[in-house]
Amino acid sequence: MKRKLIYVVAFCCLLLADRSSFAQTFEVPKQVKLEQKEDYKKYEQDVVQAADWLVATDLDMETVKRRQISAFLIKWLSGTPDITIDIHPGISNLYGDNTELMLIYMATYGKYYIQHKDAQQPDAIKAAVEAMITVYKKGTRIEANPEMDKLIAMDAAKKDQYIRKNLILKP
Repeated sequence: MKRKLIYVVAFCCLLLADRSSFAQTFEVPKQVKLEQKEDYKKYEQDVVQAADWLVATDLDMETVKRRQISAFLIKWLSGTPDITIDIHPGISNLYGDNTELMLIYMATYGKYYIQHKDAQQPDAIKAAVEAMITVYKKGTRIEANPEMDKLIAMDAAKKDQYIRKNLILKP
């Protein structure tokens, strides 16, 4: 009985543990070589973890590491043959002066496609916008943006409609 109680308490502690402390353990890969298609595949889980780290870590924390992660992500995202990030001009209305939100968008868009190989563009955009909202709502080094505030106030159906109308590139 005592042993079972210890397991239950340990499990609850794991559930309640701060997710950001886990995310902050991410280490930027060293000596990244991205020349062949296979090279990009090797770093997919690093891209996922880097995206999670960017969302979980406040913009004013670990700024040197944030720059290193940003450089890694930009290098990977701009060269991967498997993912093309669609950036509608309307996305700039959401990040406004908060340019760091653009990297959040790109990183989580890429993460979504890594985790959902058969994903559709609207789903990746929605996941990326939700990540932007998460960081925006923290308010750390963020300037108020009326368009983002409007989007945050919308219910899920209206948000989906907004994304389809304003953020999806038409073929």
